[in-house]
Amino acid sequence: MARIVIVTEWWWSFANSKRQLQTKVQGPNMSVDPRDNSLFLDKQMGTDLTTGFALISHAGMLAKWWGPRGITLGSHQLDLGNPGPWHSVMIGEDGGWHKVSGKVLRVKDSPGCKTIEFSWAWHDRVSEERGHESHVQLEVRQDKAGPVLLTLRQTGLADLASARLHAEGWESSLSRIDDVLASCV
Repeated sequence: MARIVIVTEWWWSFANSKRQLQTKVQGPNMSVDPRDNSLFLDKQMGTDLTTGFALISHAGMLAKWWGPRGITLGSHQLDLGNPGPWHSVMIGEDGGWHKVSGKVLRVKDSPGCKTIEFSWAWHDRVSEERGHESHVQLEVRQDKAGPVLLTLRQTGLADLASARLHAEGWESSLSRIDDVLASCV
């Protein structure tokens, strides 16, 4: 698992003349941008482009790694390879559940690069209403140097704390892809 480093910078805001704390989260292949509460992750995949795309698009493959370590996947519809609605319920070790849903907005299949874009919103545990919506882009591409690279971008998160938590969750989730690939060998 990649190490996460939190870098804190003080800066003077001329707009409101108050000191504000700005935090950047950085890891070897991850960054959170405090200017727009977005996150970016890169991961080398030890597989070919076709298998890499199957891992991020096909329901059966997604179900094997979807959710951070320690999470069990409950009810889900995870066919991210086709435009339309999707959802999943992640069940924590304490039995608490976390529902997230959205729509697959675009699936692009270009030579050497395959991209999926979808909306993302958590549901309130009491009312089950969808909360703040953000957007996720998953891309697998063949790097010129050889390895297949998975890039994740999530934009439009509500605030920096949310971006930081999503980065940690995605990093844990994506690390499970290595387990899936190892079990196929």
